[in-house]
Amino acid sequence: MAAIPRNSSAIEVERLSSLAEIAALARSWDELQRAATYRHVLQDHRWFCTWLEVFGRYKQPCVLLLREQGELIGIAPLVITQGYEMFPARKFQVHTADDYRYTRVPRWARPWPIRRLGFALSGALANRRSHFLLRAEDPRCYAAILDYAAGIASEWDLMVLEGVARDSTAERLLCEALAHSALSDDGRRFCRETVYATLPDTMEAWLATKTRHFRRRLVEQCRQVERRFPDLTVHEYRGPHIDAGMEALLELEKRSWKAEQTRDRTFYIGPEPDLQTFHRAVARAYAASDEAMVLVMEVEERPVAAIQCLERDAMLATIVTFMDQDYTRRLNTAPMFRRLVERAIERGVREIDFCGKTVNAEKWSDGTRYSQRYFIYNGRAYSRCLRGTSIVANRAYRAVSAWRGQADTATGAFQ
Repeated sequence: MAAIPRNSSAIEVERLSSLAEIAALARSWDELQRAATYRHVLQDHRWFCTWLEVFGRYKQPCVLLLREQGELIGIAPLVITQGYEMFPARKFQVHTADDYRYTRVPRWARPWPIRRLGFALSGALANRRSHFLLRAEDPRCYAAILDYAAGIASEWDLMVLEGVARDSTAERLLCEALAHSALSDDGRRFCRETVYATLPDTMEAWLATKTRHFRRRLVEQCRQVERRFPDLTVHEYRGPHIDAGMEALLELEKRSWKAEQTRDRTFYIGPEPDLQTFHRAVARAYAASDEAMVLVMEVEERPVAAIQCLERDAMLATIVTFMDQDYTRRLNTAPMFRRLVERAIERGVREIDFCGKTVNAEKWSDGTRYSQRYFIYNGRAYSRCLRGTSIVANRAYRAVSAWRGQADTATGAFQ
């Protein structure tokens, strides 16, 4: 689809609807991301374009460029996806209908055909971190994006905005723009926690910020590994060698717990060709500017643990990590994560953003972020029907939860 100019509050909105148009924007995208008020490694055009290349079938890019007097001041990297969904869903991992294939929700339980307008996110890629790229937290930018979305209401049924920092200026401006737009939300909020580590100039300074227990435990774990596996090594793959690191990591996935379907979990993600293709391609894209790294821990030249990382603007994001199931009870990953922190500091990284919130990641982190998910609807009949269904279902859910809480209290008092 050709670019469509649209004006709102003196801001011109231009729409890009093809991968070729978006790829041609790379240099301007880079410049804006460096100046944006909120920026993340995974907001990069390399991640977005790779996602479209691998998973873009039957998906429509809807990238909005915000300009003021010809200057690019914002990008809303949106896509329109469609499929049959269970609605309203309470699973925070589901971003599009594609994500249902990793759950045990049968097709008959997903009767709602829904066209989503939102970010290019995927629970399978553990990517729930996206947002608008804005040069300044300008209320006109939020108003322009929502006005444009309302203007193309015939193309979507549900707009989902993920990654809005809780209690932030961005959240306040989004809510204000929503209140004055032709759109409305349903009151639902999904809050997600992620952890991060801030890094000083040296490893010694970083260790000084940790507790005595952490430092003692780190030394003990590293020594334990050295005693049990004296030939253990940690290899780093970057630049032209990134493919070798990715092959080792993806081979490990086949020997990890994710390859099993017996463990009870919410998301059943195993080795899949599309996911592996994406991880290889995005690693190559970042490695071209030496912003990708794979650390592989080996015992007797056999990979036993590995982690993939991407960098940008003094931030490092962990993407995926796998460990050989045969070694989980005999080997800890302390040497690999210590090397991760050391290498990040050496390269001038100021923050490590961990994928999700795991027990292990929490040990290496020193802060937590909370982000919200907003569900937004337009004025068309079907979208209003979805909104009404969501409101009624959530009121019923809260009522049942309250009743169960009272019943449990009463039962406890009786006993």
